[in-house]
Amino acid sequence: MILKSAVLVSTVAALVLFCFLPVYVAANEQLPGNNLVLGDEVLQVEREAIRWLKEQIVPNTIVQEPNPARRRLVISYRIPENHPAFQYIYSRSFSYDNALAVIALTMAGAYQEAELILTALQRIMRDDGSFWFAYNTVNSWPNEGDNEGAIIRTGAVCWIGYAAVFYLGVRAQEDEFFLEEDLLAQDLLDMAEQIGEWVLARQVHDRRDLRHGLVTGGLGTYQLVVDEKENNLLEQYRSDEITWVSMEHNIDAYYFLRDLGRLTGGERYRRASEEIGKGLLTLWRNDRGQLIRGIKGDQAVDNAFPLDGASWASIFMSSIGERGKARRCLEAIERNFRSQSEGVWGYRPYYAERVFEEEEVNAYFYPDDPDKRWRDMDIVWVEGSLGVAAAHIKSGQAEKAMGIVEAMLPLSVVGGMRYATVEIPYQFSIDPSVASTAWFVMVVEMLRKPELNASFWDK
Repeated sequence: MILKSAVLVSTVAALVLFCFLPVYVAANEQLPGNNLVLGDEVLQVEREAIRWLKEQIVPNTIVQEPNPARRRLVISYRIPENHPAFQYIYSRSFSYDNALAVIALTMAGAYQEAELILTALQRIMRDDGSFWFAYNTVNSWPNEGDNEGAIIRTGAVCWIGYAAVFYLGVRAQEDEFFLEEDLLAQDLLDMAEQIGEWVLARQVHDRRDLRHGLVTGGLGTYQLVVDEKENNLLEQYRSDEITWVSMEHNIDAYYFLRDLGRLTGGERYRRASEEIGKGLLTLWRNDRGQLIRGIKGDQAVDNAFPLDGASWASIFMSSIGERGKARRCLEAIERNFRSQSEGVWGYRPYYAERVFEEEEVNAYFYPDDPDKRWRDMDIVWVEGSLGVAAAHIKSGQAEKAMGIVEAMLPLSVVGGMRYATVEIPYQFSIDPSVASTAWFVMVVEMLRKPELNASFWDK
């Protein structure tokens, strides 16, 4: 769950979303290996989603003259100009979203657009192999000389590395000489290895440390605090190295380093991924049937239970042969995270935790219910719900995945899938987003093409 990784995106007020009623003309498509059929509505919405993702690549109608170094990145949201947060977010490009767009477009066979994004990422990679968490596309912030307020998240860096590896792997399946003969492929492989080296440097090797085997979180943090005198919120930024380890980041790192090792034959990557896998198993909580959120640098255990600690964890458990744990994760999802909002059913990001972790911040937003918990919120998180669909595909339950995909259809807005059904400042937006849209394409393509399902986060 990338938004919980401490980047604070202010989306101030709800959008007025225009109703989009496409004309569905596609034929139904039977899925390989079973009697399930993808309906024409799903296929049409997927085509619109692919078109929308391509249109998020700058320059476009939103950012017509991007900073030259940021050309061909994707802008992460599509919001109207009269939205109060427009000036802060309209041109922002999140690293994770670029990675997802590459994977989705690769799955859809849109190799040219995937390559454009990958080459843009090559241009902005830092000398140490890392990436800032988000980039402005209309100017050069953040950069090496001006990065006050910028953060780095290991999970997002791993997703970029994985996107490059995934793209190369898919192309190599089609052409056995692709990695040897294609010049861009060689450059992308070099980029992936530089990213891999940065991730390896984050791994904890002290066996006495509860974080042993896992990778730390990156650089820079934000914290919301209440200014009681002014009765408003302040965002406090610290540029320190992050010492906590996140379950979500480490699932990202596990698949990136594992598949990088497979592609290159690099034993260091393979061994590191195995150590990450062992570390992830220490985060399992049998009483809840899922993984906890992580461990802090002072050895304090973070016992929060996020949705991806069950959905992404289910996929991870399937990959390492822990089928019983994978099944229990899916059971935990239905027990704790299922939600309904705006007539749409799906899944919320947390269950028992406060909506804002800090008590005073939670009370600021919910003065009539200062202890408000996620279980009290009727909200559907689209990206997270589609992650649940992916987990069902990996567990062999395509029909359940199809049900989730179909449930998301009303949340398509002129091609882009909304991020969530409820606006929560600093956390969730109701705007169409690259993250939700890319996951929609990925899940549909995983259903349609067994070879892609086998290529993405598999055994």
